[in-house]
Amino acid sequence: MFFSIMEFLRKPKTFCCCMSLHTGCYVGAALYLISGILMSVGEIISGSPILKNSHHKYIIKEAFTYDLCPSLGIVFPSCLIAGLVKNNSLLVYSNACMMGAMLANNCFMILLNVLQLGHFSINYSIFIDNIIFSAIHAYFMIIIVAESEEIVLKNKQNVAILNEEINPCNNEG
Repeated sequence: MFFSIMEFLRKPKTFCCCMSLHTGCYVGAALYLISGILMSVGEIISGSPILKNSHHKYIIKEAFTYDLCPSLGIVFPSCLIAGLVKNNSLLVYSNACMMGAMLANNCFMILLNVLQLGHFSINYSIFIDNIIFSAIHAYFMIIIVAESEEIVLKNKQNVAILNEEINPCNNEG
């Protein structure tokens, strides 16, 4: 049982037991893109009263700082989709790095919530939310890394085939 879990963590073969890794990355990227768009729309709607008051320019600077995360929530899934379409492992792997940063942030929040358990009254829904999203980010990061490795293998095979077609004499001794 333990070895099958470790084998899955090392090299998953399917996404949610019913899709290929490639299709699963498209599904996950679409979900992350939709959530990024919704977060951006929410930031624009909630920031609109600030933008109407021109005498609060320092507040506008702070408001646009908070727009960075929703913007990244659109940029990185778009890069993932572009990497999947173009078979570019760098674009796919960069999204895995972003997922790792999100996972580290969620784990840090879980640690803070655990440390606050005895001292403050905390909202358990936020604690459970962080645990659930950490599991989702970890799973999706594993899938993205596996797909990135498959793209690298595919590209190496394509280069070998091209070299063989261009220089058929080099393989003969």
